[in-house]
Amino acid sequence: MQPTETKYGEAIRRARQKRDESQQSVADAVGISKAFVSEMETGDKKEPGVRIVVDIAKHLGLDPLRMLRLARKDFSVWAKAFGWTARKGRTE
Repeated sequence: MQPTETKYGEAIRRARQKRDESQQSVADAVGISKAFVSEMETGDKKEPGVRIVVDIAKHLGLDPLRMLRLARKDFSVWAKAFGWTARKGRTE
């Protein structure tokens, strides 16, 4: 079965290529394997962890919140992971 690219994976690939970085250099910077980066880009890795999403976003100069949304991470999951709380009266 051929993997299907995800919006998250496409965003990683575009940003990485724009910076002329290899998958290995991203992997080294974030502390994951090159195979993991490849799997995220191609859609084979459907559930990257919150910390990995944020670390990759920061490394590639992308907005971590946007990347979390693209990775379909529930607000409650990443809010808890970073100790964030919703502001009263604020909706998105």
